[in-house]
Amino acid sequence: MSVSIYNYKWLHRLFCTAVASSLGIAPVANAATPAPRKSVTAIPVSKLLPFSKKLDVLIEADLRSHGKRPNARSSDEEFVRRTYLNIVGRIPSYTETTAFLETRSSSKRSALIDQLLDSPGYVSHQFNLWADILRIKTRLPGNNGADNGQPYIDFLKTSLKQNQPYDAFVRDLIAADGPTWKRGNGAVGYYLRDKGMPLDNMANSAQIFLGTQLQCAQCHDHPFDKWTQLDFYKMAAFTEGVSSMRLRSSGALVKKALPRVGRTPSENNLRQANRIVSDALVNGLDHGGAGVIKLPKDYAYDNGKPGQSIKADTLFGADVALTFGPQPKKAKRGKQPPSKDIGSRAAYADWITSHDTPRFNTVIANRLWRQAMGRALIEPLDEITDKTVASNPALMKQLEALIEITRYDMKQFLRVVYNTQTYQRQATREDTLATDVYRFQGPLLRRMSGEQVWDSLLTLTLNNVDQPAPVNPRRTYYSQYDIYSKMSAPQITAEAKMLATTYKAKYDDDKGSLSKLIAIQAEKYKFDSKDLAANEKFAAEKSAMKQKMAAAKRKKDWKEVKKLSAQFNRKGYARGRVSNKYRRAADLTSPAPAGHLVRMFGASDREQIENNNQDAVVTQVLSLINGYVENDLIGRGTSELTARMKAAATSNDKLDVAFLSMLNRKPTRTESSTWLRVLKAGGENGYKDLVWTLSNSHEFIFIQ
Repeated sequence: MSVSIYNYKWLHRLFCTAVASSLGIAPVANAATPAPRKSVTAIPVSKLLPFSKKLDVLIEADLRSHGKRPNARSSDEEFVRRTYLNIVGRIPSYTETTAFLETRSSSKRSALIDQLLDSPGYVSHQFNLWADILRIKTRLPGNNGADNGQPYIDFLKTSLKQNQPYDAFVRDLIAADGPTWKRGNGAVGYYLRDKGMPLDNMANSAQIFLGTQLQCAQCHDHPFDKWTQLDFYKMAAFTEGVSSMRLRSSGALVKKALPRVGRTPSENNLRQANRIVSDALVNGLDHGGAGVIKLPKDYAYDNGKPGQSIKADTLFGADVALTFGPQPKKAKRGKQPPSKDIGSRAAYADWITSHDTPRFNTVIANRLWRQAMGRALIEPLDEITDKTVASNPALMKQLEALIEITRYDMKQFLRVVYNTQTYQRQATREDTLATDVYRFQGPLLRRMSGEQVWDSLLTLTLNNVDQPAPVNPRRTYYSQYDIYSKMSAPQITAEAKMLATTYKAKYDDDKGSLSKLIAIQAEKYKFDSKDLAANEKFAAEKSAMKQKMAAAKRKKDWKEVKKLSAQFNRKGYARGRVSNKYRRAADLTSPAPAGHLVRMFGASDREQIENNNQDAVVTQVLSLINGYVENDLIGRGTSELTARMKAAATSNDKLDVAFLSMLNRKPTRTESSTWLRVLKAGGENGYKDLVWTLSNSHEFIFIQ
């Protein structure tokens, strides 16, 4: 009798390890900061294609068993547009489109996939996806004027840039500790995001990483699943002790060192100076988890008593060994005694990411498959129960094995999926309800996300859209922590007094402006030299361009001024402003400001997990016609699209530029004859009508 590798965990693990070794993928140690992964091309695509073919075989067998046929192969025009949108979150530029279409190599599709997976655009797009899942914000709870979510943002972008293995990424989040503003320690933002709500944080962890809904069990036994309220609190015990998000040792030092101030207006300067020093030092997490929690006072089930201490235990999978000691009994008057730190969060992180924890592999494999294909094998992917069956169980098992074989390398996993014939088929355009079973004749037709719409419009505006936006020059808290963490109590006292005194002498008021106090610090310590080094070249080039424009204006050479102004815009120098103008969605404040085009097209407000939508509303059309398209694409005549159309020699060439830039294909014969008549009759307005029409077409808004 044949034995399935899925029936025996040890044999399955041996199989995955052997295959991973044959691909040259080293095992991932349980280190806090694993070494960055190499370029995807470090593994020849020829070694991965057998896995792609295996996925195709399973899909085609499922289609035959249900009397269906796969879709036809997509055209190169469809493929290049879809692949840019799926991997880097934007349409390809005119140059990128024509370069791909003119390439004659039979392996050009695989080569494009590799190129995009290793590009900066991959980081930008993946950041948008994961920021929605993790509900990342620039300003998190406890904000005191600082962008305290920035370290969390930086952590996520660095993790994606280094291609950190997924299991190590999750482990870093769950076991995070230390100061918020210590460089490279932004994972503590995972708990800061839910400051004061540790029970909600635990429920979110189960939903995001295990696809298990526990929210209902927080207050009562789950009405539709087997989880009880007692199960919920056993899980919550792992992270008990993370509520305060204030470092105990630093808090004691700051409390002792900072000069006491009253509430009078004359003391505002010193009060704000104290705040700056305190914010830099005390924010963070230094409690590793108590492993013990008390049931709520209104607990009403017969398997426990109100206020009873409950030890941590897992929902499923392997048991977690914890060493429990006596909990503290004494506390200050009117306060609960502090919970003992036994390091249960690290054990919890190891359990979640263990190969033997059911659903961990399923959820991430299912999530990445949905990213590529537009539909998961299990929908919804975060409501898995013991009765859940994937739409194609054999394919689901193969994807679970693939995530282990690739050692949780999300790039290599996606590389396998994008190289399937299934992904490279034409999109299915028929309406499919969320409750319908989809058999994957090809990817599903879907609307762009708000971030994809915005980044695609930027592609039409700039000629270097993937250039990282300049660092915000007000990001000084990293530097503050570097300085203050090395100070003694007397030095901290002197620092706060110095800031207040200098402010009073320089500005002669008692407003205590945080921005001005930070400027005083920056001047004294040369803050942000590390953060801003990357901006120096950008700033120098921008300054040189401004000087050229000024010289042309003095000569009244308006033709040259217009030319330089267009270059200034297209090269992205305007992105040096504090505003969100011409920044990719991943570089906007998080979430994007209300009223921004990204939000109009359904981007998340980051209040709930994946709280985005793709609903069509009238305001979207109006925001394109009367907003960005009018003002930035065609109104000022400085966009990359407009410049390229103006440079085209004939009306036919201009038409090709518009279609290849916006829809990534040439116009059909019918489209050409129609639009040539419009352009001839309308002149300049005809070209505006063309851009308006294409930008509001279904073909532009949808990924096919």
